Amino acid sequence: MKFHRLYLQRLTAIMALAILLFNFPMLGIVSDKFLDNGWPVSLLYLFAVWALLILALALISRKRRADG
Repeated sequence: MKFHRLYLQRLTAIMALAILLFNFPMLGIVSDKFLDNGWPVSLLYLFAVWALLILALALISRKRRADG
């Protein structure tokens, strides 16, 4: 039961991190910037955060599956 609680705490922490990273203050920092080749930094930021959150969720679920 202790492991289940830790798993839920980790999922909650990732959800809170996702809310913070996808909210206005963070998006406002990169919203009007462009790279030299014309790509908007906000697009790259959104993709990178999305990919990192999926990776974090995969690592947490893999560890839970391995532990039983």
